[in-house]
Amino acid sequence: MALLRQFYTNFTSGELTPLFTARVDSNAYKNGVKDLENYRILSQGGIRRRGGLRYLQTLTNTAYQTEPYVYDEDEAYILLFSNAKLEVVDASSPTSIVQTITSCPWTTAMIGELKVSQSGDTMIVVHPDMAMQKLTRTAADTFSRTAYAFDGNSGRPYYKFASSASTLTPSDNSAGSGKTLTASESIFASGDVGRVIQFTDDNDTVAYFTVTAYTSATVVTATLDKNISNTDARTTWKEEVFHNRNGFARSVAFHDQRLIFGGSRDLPNHLFMSKVAEFFNFDVGTGLDDESIQVQIAENQVSEIKSIESFRHLSIFTSEAELYVPTTENRPLTPSTIAIKRQTSYGSGSVSPVEFDGALVFLT
Repeated sequence: MALLRQFYTNFTSGELTPLFTARVDSNAYKNGVKDLENYRILSQGGIRRRGGLRYLQTLTNTAYQTEPYVYDEDEAYILLFSNAKLEVVDASSPTSIVQTITSCPWTTAMIGELKVSQSGDTMIVVHPDMAMQKLTRTAADTFSRTAYAFDGNSGRPYYKFASSASTLTPSDNSAGSGKTLTASESIFASGDVGRVIQFTDDNDTVAYFTVTAYTSATVVTATLDKNISNTDARTTWKEEVFHNRNGFARSVAFHDQRLIFGGSRDLPNHLFMSKVAEFFNFDVGTGLDDESIQVQIAENQVSEIKSIESFRHLSIFTSEAELYVPTTENRPLTPSTIAIKRQTSYGSGSVSPVEFDGALVFLT
């Protein structure tokens, strides 16, 4: 019997599942392959061997997380995160480390779980067990790291973690230090020292107490920043969201001229968006179009936000679903227009999605 040879020049269907073994009637069968390892598929149908690797340098035997930092077309860097350390590699000369920053707050356990987002010369680094950090490029070969800082007390996001009926009673209504705050239920802990509490009196005056000393689960000492109307017990108070007791941001993105934090340890399905073009100010104000947006994702069950990405729309990847916040030229992102739509229901892993070929690729 003569041997019949067939030539295949189109592999656009890529590597096929074994379920396609007998589907000779399918175009995917004709344009696919059983195994395609270390090759890239060309849009014209052919394939090309995957590019090889090039030795750059030898790193220490420890856990690393690498992230790109692209300042402009000619200046790009590779950031190497490791235990309490950041090493900066210039992509134009990758065989050497141009700077090492030590005493960083991230630990070995956090490596691989840090989330980053960059705008211009600033990168924000987050992890739910670490206060948010800011990396700034100050020169061609110089970076600095500082703790992310909100624009004053009014620029912080706030939330009432205690029950809605719980009250706070101040000992004095005049501004100054040494004021006692008494709670109607056990809400305080020793770790609250330094925490800011937003307090609204019966005249709708918003004031801020900064805790300076812990006495008991119901009593702390604080400094009041302005006079309030009286010393009545009030339910209209909130605690700053990002704190050691309740955790810090899980994910971060710059989108539509806002800095957005996605979730925290104790508020896993909340979004916190800064004011427009004010990346350190999360004041909700009166809900004007340019003011902060703070919203909870209302799904059937609590979905932990894993990642947020700035794409055609703001894309939100949670443990249960993939969602997006639609925006258009005629419908910008504002407190009154924000809507969160479900796109798929796969649920996402902790690995950050990556933009590829006009889409976002993510792990379920």
